Amino acid sequence: MDSATGEIGVAVQSHWFSVGSSVDEPIPLFARAFAQDTGWATLLWRRPAVGLLSADSATIARIVRESCRVAGLQSCRGMK
Repeated sequence: MDSATGEIGVAVQSHWFSVGSSVDEPIPLFARAFAQDTGWATLLWRRPAVGLLSADSATIARIVRESCRVAGLQSCRGMK
């Protein structure tokens, strides 16, 4: 991931996790990050295991699926 992609990913995650927004709200932001590097989808799945996200697997699957769809991606790394 290059620095621009990293900045987007960090900004998306920081915003969403800090304000506790609804699942639908960050989809366009995650879509932008995933479009630049689908590795962000993989990282999203890893966050609960290290205590950085309190979301169940169904919620994460929805975020990844919808963000990839919005980004126009056929698939993302990390899609389950």
